[in-house]
Amino acid sequence: MEIQSTGRAVLIGSLLLISSLHAQVDRPVVSGPAIDRHAEVLETANFRFHAKVPFDRVEGLAEECETWRRHVIDRLTLGTRVEEWRPKCEVYLFERPLEFARQSGLPQEALAAAQLEIGDGQVWQRRINARADDSSLVTRLLRHEIVHVVLADRFPRRRIPGWADEGLAVLFESPERLKNLKDIHRTHSSLLEQPRFIRSLSGNPLPTRTRLEADVYYARAAMLTRYLIRRDTPERFLCFLEHVQAQGIESALRCHYGLDRVPSLEELSESAESLAWSVAETEPAFKP
Repeated sequence: MEIQSTGRAVLIGSLLLISSLHAQVDRPVVSGPAIDRHAEVLETANFRFHAKVPFDRVEGLAEECETWRRHVIDRLTLGTRVEEWRPKCEVYLFERPLEFARQSGLPQEALAAAQLEIGDGQVWQRRINARADDSSLVTRLLRHEIVHVVLADRFPRRRIPGWADEGLAVLFESPERLKNLKDIHRTHSSLLEQPRFIRSLSGNPLPTRTRLEADVYYARAAMLTRYLIRRDTPERFLCFLEHVQAQGIESALRCHYGLDRVPSLEELSESAESLAWSVAETEPAFKP
C-alpha cells in the first residue's frame, strides 16, 4: 500500500509467509550508543530494536541484521550508494499477533512488514514490524524486510514496481523456500493469469486473498526478476527499474534488454527450471 503525503510516500510492504534464509558472511561487531538493558531498547550502527523479549535474544538478532544488511548491499553491488542509515531503522518485535496487528494495521495472519517514508531523494523513515511469537521465524522475517529497506536507499524518490521489490526480496531466500515456491507455481500457476500479472508490472503488488495466491505471485515476480538479471548485471536491472518508473515497462524492456514484450509464462518457467534460484554462495542469483 502506498500513501502520498506532503510530497513524500509512505510505503508499506507485508509478508504473509516466509521460510528459511541463510548467508555465509562474517558477523560484524555491534556498535552504537550505550544500551539501557531496562528500557528494552537496543541500538546498533543502523538499527534500533524495541522488544519485550529476552535481551540476549535481541542482541543476537541485532548482529544478524547488521550482517544481513551488509550482505544485501554487497550482493546488489550498491557499494557507496548506501551509507549508514540516518534515521536508523526502527525494529518493533511483537510477541502477540493481536498486538502486531494493532500496531502495523495488518491482519493477524501477516508475519512482518516494512514501512518506509521516501521523498525528495531521501529516506525519511525506516521501520520494520515483525511478529516474534515464533522464535524460529524472526531472523528470517527480518532478512526479507531488510531487502526492502536497502532498496529504498537506491530508489529514494519513488517506489519501484511491487513485483521487482518482492522479486528481489524473494531471491534472497533459501534454496528450500525457492524450490517450494517453484513447485507451488508449477502446480497452481493458473491462479495468476499472465495478462493480469503483466498489467500489474508498472504499479503496486497484486492484492491476493490467500497465502497460496500470494506464493504464486511471489514465485512469478521472482521468475521475472531472475530472468532479467541473468540477461545482464544487477546494476543493469536497477537502472531498468529507474526507466520503468519514468516511462513504463515496455519502453524499459526495449531500451535495456532489447525485448519488445514481457517474457511469456513459458519462457519464465523454462528459465526457472534450468537455473538454480538461490543467492546462496554456491550459485549466486546475481551472477550474469
